[in-house]
Amino acid sequence: DAAAHFTSAENIYDADDLRHDSNFNAILLYRKAAELGHVEAQFRLGSIYLDKSDLKNALKWLLNAAEKGHVGAHCRLGNLFSRKRDAESLIWYCKAAELGSVDAMISLGHLYEVGHVVPKDLSKAAAWRLRAAELGDVETQLRLARMYNKGAGVEQDKLKADFWLDLVFSTYLRLAKEGSAEAQYMLGCLYMDGEGVPENPVEAEYWIKKAALQDHFNAKEAVMMYGFDDL
Repeated sequence: DAAAHFTSAENIYDADDLRHDSNFNAILLYRKAAELGHVEAQFRLGSIYLDKSDLKNALKWLLNAAEKGHVGAHCRLGNLFSRKRDAESLIWYCKAAELGSVDAMISLGHLYEVGHVVPKDLSKAAAWRLRAAELGDVETQLRLARMYNKGAGVEQDKLKADFWLDLVFSTYLRLAKEGSAEAQYMLGCLYMDGEGVPENPVEAEYWIKKAALQDHFNAKEAVMMYGFDDL
């Protein structure tokens, strides 16, 4: 049945290696489940096709899932139309955002910040970033803090900037201690730039090196750029 096909596909699909032989079989199983009306399979299949830049099949299956109320499908349809520089991306992102998709809120903030498929509007960018930040997205919290510091799209407000920076720092510190390479790298950057915390090159080097030892690409680049001692 559809659920069995979907479970089998989930067990063998390798998202990190799109050329892996097992993925061919996984896609067949996703398709069987999708054709039987399995909503999550339709979403996964559409997402796979989108990642492969097969926009025709991506559109077909993502629309199927979106029509059944799949929030992620709404957001991925926004991705699809954004690639085509089609303003319809705004419609799908807004639908997803109103259904609570943080990814869609982040994407809307980006579209309005850079003026991609919509007129550039920093106040709308800030508004969408605020919604995503309030739902806990740490990268968006950092971007929002910078907007408050600069007065970009919002009234300049150092207190609000500091509020979000304190939250960002505490989140990255917690995640870094738990072993997240991305958090270790970002924490090192905060220490290096003195953003949300007093500038501290020693702490910066410590955390960036920890991330680099986990093969974090940007951290390894930073080790070379800042001339840190060998790992």
